[in-house]
Amino acid sequence: QRGVATNGSGEFELAGVPGGQYTLEVTAVGYQPHRQFYLAGLLAAAIEISLKIEVSNMNESVVIASRRVYAAQRCEEHKLFW
Repeated sequence: QRGVATNGSGEFELAGVPGGQYTLEVTAVGYQPHRQFYLAGLLAAAIEISLKIEVSNMNESVVIASRRVYAAQRCEEHKLFW
């Protein structure tokens, strides 16, 4: 099992793969995994793969927020004498 990352354009290259039949698996966060059979030969071949967006089952969340407003009250200074 080997892995490779894509470049900024989503392109990748698997070099030095011996000829034969392989299962190519592509994964990306937020997308459904993609698997396909691939027959590697002597010549390089370009493969175009389209990923489907992963739709997750998320429950609805309601956020309720409140903010207390404090009124500024004028305080007069009181002096105590004894």
